[in-house]
Amino acid sequence: MSLKTLKSALETASGASPDLDSLVAETLHVRARDYSSSVDDCIELIHELFPDSHWHLGRAANGVSMYATLEEGGHREERDGGTIPLVLLSVIVAHLARH
Repeated sequence: MSLKTLKSALETASGASPDLDSLVAETLHVRARDYSSSVDDCIELIHELFPDSHWHLGRAANGVSMYATLEEGGHREERDGGTIPLVLLSVIVAHLARH
């Protein structure tokens, strides 16, 4: 699968999904885990893919949605969304798409 397919799946996702988890593992060539429901699995994925990166999580000004930033090698990506795992996955995919 392509990053474009994974990005599209993340844009329509609203929560945990075993199908999305499989798509992440297949597209990124990483071990299958509960990425769409596990903050810890997403953070481990960041450390695996971007060991020298800096990342940050926060709550948007509306007090409801979340945002994440990922900085590495002079590139910075920021994404927002409704759940922490989906926001982390979105920022990972956005960063990978830049390379």
